[in-house]
Amino acid sequence: MVQFRARAHNKNGWGAYSQANVGNAFVLSVPAKMPAPTEGNATSFDQVQVNWQSLSTLVETGGTFSITSYNLQMRSSSTAAWVSIIGGVTPYTLLTFTKTGLTQGVDYQFRI
Repeated sequence: MVQFRARAHNKNGWGAYSQANVGNAFVLSVPAKMPAPTEGNATSFDQVQVNWQSLSTLVETGGTFSITSYNLQMRSSSTAAWVSIIGGVTPYTLLTFTKTGLTQGVDYQFRI
């Protein structure tokens, strides 16, 4: 919460401060860190359903009304690099994604 008071100055000096504002002011920022995604029921031997929680409060969204995109990334045990699979270029606002075409025996990690 941010509160403000003001005072004015003229050639005779500074006046007294006003009362603090009654309403709250929010400083806009980037969205909060996402909780870890979870595995969904549609997961099988060659696909994984990844689910995550929405960010919805003003603190979570960075002071804006809504999130305009979530960015889901993955990497496998065969590569160290994180790769964006949704939301990196094209906005994605759903709270689930199913990644198909996975290889058995390979470890996969996901982050949102």
